[in-house]
Amino acid sequence: MRVDKQSPKAPELSLSEESYTQDPVTITLKNGTDDLSGVDRTEIKVGTGNWTTYNGEMIVDEEGETDVWARTIDVAGNISPKATAKVLIDRTAPTEPSYTLTESQWTNKDVTFHLTGSQDASDVFYEYKIGDSPYVRGDSGSVTESGEHTITARAVDAVGLISPEIHFDIRIDKELPLVEFVPNGLQWSMQGTDVQIKASDRLSGMIDPVYVEISQSEQPSEAWQVMPDNGKVTVEGKEGIWYVHTQVKDKAGNTVIHTSNPYQVQTEPDEPIMEATAISASEVKLSWDLPGGNRYTSGYTYTIKNMNTGTEKLLEYPVHEYVDQQLQGGQIYNYQLTIRNHVGSVKTQVSALTYPASPGVEISPVFRTPGEMLINIDPVPTATGYRLKLIDNNGQIIENGLVASIKKQ
Repeated sequence: MRVDKQSPKAPELSLSEESYTQDPVTITLKNGTDDLSGVDRTEIKVGTGNWTTYNGEMIVDEEGETDVWARTIDVAGNISPKATAKVLIDRTAPTEPSYTLTESQWTNKDVTFHLTGSQDASDVFYEYKIGDSPYVRGDSGSVTESGEHTITARAVDAVGLISPEIHFDIRIDKELPLVEFVPNGLQWSMQGTDVQIKASDRLSGMIDPVYVEISQSEQPSEAWQVMPDNGKVTVEGKEGIWYVHTQVKDKAGNTVIHTSNPYQVQTEPDEPIMEATAISASEVKLSWDLPGGNRYTSGYTYTIKNMNTGTEKLLEYPVHEYVDQQLQGGQIYNYQLTIRNHVGSVKTQVSALTYPASPGVEISPVFRTPGEMLINIDPVPTATGYRLKLIDNNGQIIENGLVASIKKQ
């Protein structure tokens, strides 16, 4: 009698594709071995079906995951361990992905996006492209350049099926708002001016209000006021150098301060009070008053011209006096003072009579009259009298007084 209580070895179960595929999968079995009673048959069970005798290759064409079992039975009825496999067929594209953004509105920062959420029977990966660039693989990316960027994204599963595309926008604005001043600055003028302010932002757009400040400093003092709706401000005709400052913000968070070129305003000089005083036979002192109050004295110069000699002297503020020298005694000198600033000039004239020059004196003895001397005084122009002072050898004053004649005995 022959007895076989030993189970055969498990059959070999092979699939034409062991990973996910879109195509039908062929199942091939190779009987397990049995060293005693021998193999009677090999059976196969596919999915929820029943065990059936394997008679050749079988094909599975059902989408999804299908479990396959196989076993070998020997002549004695002993059953081998089961061989198992899983048929993976995927013919359905993934669902569209979802996304998140680090910044969803206009921003002046770099923006990072993340892709997730696609559902599929097989594993998926993500692809995206920025604008018209080619697709790249990845579940996240960053945008750094200013502009409105459209991101297109999709999911791809293990068999190459592609989800519907999604589109979303990233808005980055790293550019500062622009401001135009019309006119942008004013050369020296006796009047102020209206200034039209035009603020703009190319990408995200501005946030109202625009703030404005007019000051005499190149830096704003933060005393901001809301710019009028018409964008027009006025630099008044008050003397000085003025600047128009603006503070503008855009929707991305960029804030910028713009400062105009200088607006230079000044009034013409006033005619001064001027005096000319002789201080010797060769010198005249000229003096004049300086601008008073809150006058803006930048650019003030004083040109003194001796109208007799034609000589000129240029002086700058705050000099307000001058001594003209090397003059002739007993002469009337006429002077012209020209005051100039950035926008105009004014002239005034004065005259001064220099002191008489020192006269020449000749002393000679009187002929045949011992003890007497004849004094001749050279006449001096504009002199109306002469002081004569005589001192002897002992230092005694013999005479000290005015004489009317240029001859004295």
